[in-house]
Amino acid sequence: SLIELDGCYQFCTKAYLAAYVKRALELRKTPPLSKASLEVLAIVAYNQPVTRSFVEAVRGVDSSYIVTSLLDKGLIAEGGQLDAPGRPTLFVTTDGFLRCFGLQSLAELPEVGLEDPQEGTETLTALAERAEAAEA
Repeated sequence: SLIELDGCYQFCTKAYLAAYVKRALELRKTPPLSKASLEVLAIVAYNQPVTRSFVEAVRGVDSSYIVTSLLDKGLIAEGGQLDAPGRPTLFVTTDGFLRCFGLQSLAELPEVGLEDPQEGTETLTALAERAEAAEA
């Protein structure tokens, strides 16, 4: 089937064939994202583009490992460099992020109160559960 993702189109396997395709490609189910990973994703999704230091300032803890993990999983990507001393890398969400949370574009992200980062984490958790249920 053909799906739309942020103004682009992609061919995807029909849901009723998914089990056969997974078996044929020997895909392994990835473990669910940790709470810390969801926090970082929420910060990036709702504030992008962001630097690693911005993420760490919001969370109050070092987030280097989590940012690297999300880069490896293809949920965030480098989106340029900030025009500031040191030229820190900017991070943005990817099409993989949209697919993971069952969204066609970032405009579909529910509004959250930015004064409470926990609310963004809870919103992404609910979106992930909804997307997972739709695949089942």
